[in-house]
Amino acid sequence: MANLFRRDCWAFVSGNCPVLAVKQKILAHEYEEMIRDAHSEHGHLDLIIRQGKAIGLTAKDILEAKPIPSTTATLYAWGWICKKKHWLEGLAAMTMTEWNQDDRLLADLGGGHAARIDELWIKYLGVT
Repeated sequence: MANLFRRDCWAFVSGNCPVLAVKQKILAHEYEEMIRDAHSEHGHLDLIIRQGKAIGLTAKDILEAKPIPSTTATLYAWGWICKKKHWLEGLAAMTMTEWNQDDRLLADLGGGHAARIDELWIKYLGVT
């Protein structure tokens, strides 16, 4: 699943990074993604599974979903950059995945990707 693969990429960046303060920021971010934050006691994957269940999917459906070929290629590219290249290149590659979610940077488009998708889930699927 794409979200889990992104988590691996952040681990590669952290592992390659010699700067303790940067490692700490990455690990704090990953703690929220994988363990717990204000929206979930079990990490963001739990949120994705709960959303899927709201529209009739099972956890297995979600966890075993196959990405389309262009997504697979993107995930492999991120993985290679984050694992094999200088840690700053990996950081730059992964930062774009975070900017895509930033409501402040994308206010003129209606907010980050997650905020816009949330609105569509509410509008068309009645999921809150």
